Amino acid sequence: MYTKNRFMYTAGLIICLIALLLPNGSALAFETGFHSQMTSETLPFIRPLVMNDINDEHSFLDLDFINNAQDPNNHFDDCHFSGSATRINDRLEDARIDADPTAFNSGDLADQWGQALHPIEDFYAHSTWVESFWNAPAIPIIDNGLGFWDQLEPYSVHHGRMLVEGENETPFGPSSYLTPIGWFTDVYTGNTPPPDVPANTTLPGVVSGSWGPDDNCPDNVTRHHDDLNKDTPDKGLYVDAYLVAYEQVRHEWCRLLHISNDQYGLDGPAALLGLWVSPNGVPHPEGTPCAAPETPGPVEVVASVDKIEVVHDLDSNASGELNFVSLIFTSNFRQSARSEVAHSLSIDDGALYPMITPRPNFRRRCDCVFNNLRRSRCPCRHGMMMEHQMASSKTQRTSMRATNLWMA
Repeated sequence: MYTKNRFMYTAGLIICLIALLLPNGSALAFETGFHSQMTSETLPFIRPLVMNDINDEHSFLDLDFINNAQDPNNHFDDCHFSGSATRINDRLEDARIDADPTAFNSGDLADQWGQALHPIEDFYAHSTWVESFWNAPAIPIIDNGLGFWDQLEPYSVHHGRMLVEGENETPFGPSSYLTPIGWFTDVYTGNTPPPDVPANTTLPGVVSGSWGPDDNCPDNVTRHHDDLNKDTPDKGLYVDAYLVAYEQVRHEWCRLLHISNDQYGLDGPAALLGLWVSPNGVPHPEGTPCAAPETPGPVEVVASVDKIEVVHDLDSNASGELNFVSLIFTSNFRQSARSEVAHSLSIDDGALYPMITPRPNFRRRCDCVFNNLRRSRCPCRHGMMMEHQMASSKTQRTSMRATNLWMA
């Protein structure tokens, strides 16, 4: 059993309508072993075209030898813990920019997030994090926050483990020292450690495999990448590394929703939940802060759309070919439901589209209160979104209005 955090709080309810235009056919992608398999299995609710874009980045970082494969910050190699954390946060910031609901760029967002997921997965395969918990009942994920990643500073302590980074073999002065014990590393803190580190204490240390010219591990505890990595099933502790990385990647989906919400409000995660999730997908991974509650709430909400006005159909020469997605979700991202029109609709600018009868309804029991109103009008919160997705997976967005969206 792996360490998981559960957040319990009362949620509001958000209803929105999204229109998207998907290209015909399937995009080509390189499915590269450990990373692509893990990402696809961990996030099965993501649309296949989007997942292909995400998995492309594993190949980009592993196979582009000159620019990417040799960069330790892309792989948590050579004890580059702080540099890799900075790289992850840089990619998350770029992903959040591309997730802007007023200019949603699905292709670039998938690229940036895929480049963040790659080193996140590599942390568990390329470091001795898993080994350091050999006698513990569970292996926790290193970062369980919902904002950007911790900076993972050299010799910082996480879940009782110290990240060893830097060439100095006496990191806290002459009374401190590092001891290699087989595949393990002990850090003795000595008399003068930083204020947040206990003095004269031995802590389990974590290093990562060295193989390049930018090695930043102390020489006496250096392990070569070929001996330490757990990238493939023939390597020892592969299953343990896979399972804890699996939990971390599921958590990263919740993090993406939250950092989008922090920047754009609920419009941000609405775009992700509507445009990235497959029609029958369940974007609430178990054991994460956005996991579905064990029992539904006391109130059942049924939402339907009566009419949509298309402000711009994104086609200058003809009617736009649009697919519509209806979405309802709670503000803690633990419950959602969606309904998608099964065929494209040819619509011109300014057209009013009356929904077919019976209206496409979608319902969810929620932990929310509606002031004892039996029926209240609930317009979308900028949730009327239209996406035009080109063959390159780049997208454009425009505005759309809906009338008579009701919650009963």
